[in-house]
Amino acid sequence: MTISPSANQLAQHTYGPGEVFLPIIVECLYPEAQINLYPNEQYEMQSEIAKFASAVREYCEPFLKGDFTSWTRIQECNERRKRHKVDHT
Repeated sequence: MTISPSANQLAQHTYGPGEVFLPIIVECLYPEAQINLYPNEQYEMQSEIAKFASAVREYCEPFLKGDFTSWTRIQECNERRKRHKVDHT
């Protein structure tokens, strides 16, 4: 799990195979979540780290405990997201 991709990686989908970013995990498993985990250009590192740490604790607890049973669901969701973005660009 990667905390945050660069804007370039997001735009080009150039991250590693099987690599899923925290914002995508939250979006796929908790679509109702109202949290913005995509950093903007004007962010304070300390507050961004705190925000991501909180999100990992709240949304990724099963992974932290070694339970990856939802990983396939995340990968499928991520693939749908990629296809949808390609279809609409």
